[in-house]
Amino acid sequence: MLVDILVHLIKGHFIDVWGQQWFEGNYIIRGLWYKRSRSNSRSYYLLEDSPLAFVYSHLIVASKFFMPPITHFVRGSLSAYELSTKVLGIIHKGVAY
Repeated sequence: MLVDILVHLIKGHFIDVWGQQWFEGNYIIRGLWYKRSRSNSRSYYLLEDSPLAFVYSHLIVASKFFMPPITHFVRGSLSAYELSTKVLGIIHKGVAY
């Protein structure tokens, strides 16, 4: 997820466009999802035209890491980015970074 609003407290109940309910008092982050280009790949597309997504802040494993753009790998209007092998390993293991 590319976060555009850091951890914040919800002040009122709402349902997002994905159908997920969020309640007053929850701590969440907001952003856009990335989609893996293919299985076992380190390349991801940023879903810039998708609706904003929300995630409980306490479920975040890795909160900040370098994901450089891949200039030679663009699909339609989607920009591509790549995770390092180290970061991908951290995410798969569920170990805090």
